[in-house]
Amino acid sequence: MPEETTEGPELDVTPDVFSREEMSKVRNEAKNYRLKLRESERLIEDLNAKVTKFEETTKSEVEKLTERATAAERALADKDREIAEARIQSKVVAEAAKMGFANPQVAFQLIDLSTIDEEDSKSISGALGNLVKSEPYLIASTPPTPGVGGPPVSGSKTPDDQMAEIMRNAVRRKNM
Repeated sequence: MPEETTEGPELDVTPDVFSREEMSKVRNEAKNYRLKLRESERLIEDLNAKVTKFEETTKSEVEKLTERATAAERALADKDREIAEARIQSKVVAEAAKMGFANPQVAFQLIDLSTIDEEDSKSISGALGNLVKSEPYLIASTPPTPGVGGPPVSGSKTPDDQMAEIMRNAVRRKNM
């Protein structure tokens, strides 16, 4: 068989010889590097622990703030809903009073609020009109006209009282 030849640079495999002083110096240097490495590893562990603690603290603070913001948004939405309902209630009660309801507050409680558009007064009138159609007794009966079958208005006299006064005045004039 043919002989194999390896081409390439030849390596010098002769061992280097170091003196004890050089070896001691190299060992001390390696020892110092190992000490620095251990010290750096401890510092890294301490810093990682501090970062983890800071992240947990920050995370809990962020969660607290998020919860507070959510609660504030919920409270604001509740107040907005209360204000909108109060606005609708005042409009319905005012319109019910104009329409002659005996108790406008009851009209508000009985009305179907889903049919009302706060901005459209015709929707309020329409809803109240539907309520009157289904519950006509909610409209106040018209008061009797004073002196015409009903009680007199305070401070005014009934026709009988007026006639009696006219007769008394006539008798006084005659006697004079």
